[in-house]
Amino acid sequence: MSHYGENHYMFRDLCLCGKASLEFIYSTWDCSPTFASSQKAETDFTMDLAPCYIKTEGKDSIMSIEDPCNSEKKTTHKLQVQVTAEEYGAKEKSSIFTYSSRDILSPEIASIIRLKERSVFFNYRYFDNKLIKTEVTNDFSCPVCLVRCGSYKGIKYHMQSSHDYFDYEFLADQVINVSIKPEVLEVITSGPKNCFSLLKIVGDLNPRQVFILRNARLCKRQFYHSVKYQPMSLEKVISDDDSEGEIDEETKDIEHRKLTEKCEGVTKEEKEIMFLWSSFIRRQRVLSDCHIPWACKTFTTLHSNVLVQSFELNLCWRMLMIKLWKHNLIDGEVMNDCSVILEKYLKQNSDSPT
Repeated sequence: MSHYGENHYMFRDLCLCGKASLEFIYSTWDCSPTFASSQKAETDFTMDLAPCYIKTEGKDSIMSIEDPCNSEKKTTHKLQVQVTAEEYGAKEKSSIFTYSSRDILSPEIASIIRLKERSVFFNYRYFDNKLIKTEVTNDFSCPVCLVRCGSYKGIKYHMQSSHDYFDYEFLADQVINVSIKPEVLEVITSGPKNCFSLLKIVGDLNPRQVFILRNARLCKRQFYHSVKYQPMSLEKVISDDDSEGEIDEETKDIEHRKLTEKCEGVTKEEKEIMFLWSSFIRRQRVLSDCHIPWACKTFTTLHSNVLVQSFELNLCWRMLMIKLWKHNLIDGEVMNDCSVILEKYLKQNSDSPT
């Protein structure tokens, strides 16, 4: 505040007073590129000053401001104001980028700096230290378990203690290079044909010795055939032959028929349709819903003689198709095609009993 002027010296308590919006100043500082990089921010604006009286009351010198009643003294003046601000403790902080106080940062760089204030960049390196992937986490959080560590120092201790399978290189600009430790043994086994594939191993280890050690572990266990339930020798275990490929369809039919015979509350014809349909589905490897329409037509053609000779069996087959239709697996056209197949077979074999 300043005095009104020499011409009005008689009014000793007459001063100029103006208002400034703190919200406007804060928003200007927040948008300043230099303030985002922990440097000083300067804000220039114009303030309107109006004359007013300042009075002091009491021993505590309480000040009060009153507007003058005389309109002639309400002449306003403009004042150019410059406000400078700096974040508390900014000098002690380790900034991500170093700029001189005279540098003016672009908005793009300012956004990057603001992003990196509490963000950590993880560079994952594989295959002879080649950069494969970069990941950014906020609030100093761990990329593996998402634990918030609070600071860059905290995430350093967390990564070294909780995720010690990797090597870390902690840089000053909140960037961490992550790589796999060389002493980690990676062995991938894929199928009986590729007995084992060695990617990385510690020291000079002969693959033949590793293969012998692997076979030694297999010798300690006894393996049984998945269908015959008989003991298998080591040669058969490590061979390329798959025991699932030795399944006898006739044997499976016998086992499945035994299961259907145990069903209670169903007729003989229903058991027969269950057995024929299940055997057909297994032998033809009907695995998808889109195969069902084709399977119904082929099943009707294959078992036409049985379906035509037995009215009860034919009725059970039609009931099964109705259930498939209710589940939207077949439509009315497929059911009609199956009926046409049976009618054609009946006409061609009119001499045979129905």
